[in-house]
Amino acid sequence: MTQPLLEQIQNPEDLRNLSELQLPQLADELREFLVETLSRTGGHF
Repeated sequence: MTQPLLEQIQNPEDLRNLSELQLPQLADELREFLVETLSRTGGHF
C-alpha cells in the first residue's frame, strides 16, 4: 500500500508537483482528516 498523499505534503511545492489525477485522492484524504479531527474536538482544533 502506498503512503497517503496527505502525509507527503510538506510545503506548497509538494502540492504543485501532484498530478491532476492525484488531486481527488488528496481531497478525499483531507476531507477524512477534517471529519475525524472535528468529530473528536467538537469543531475546534
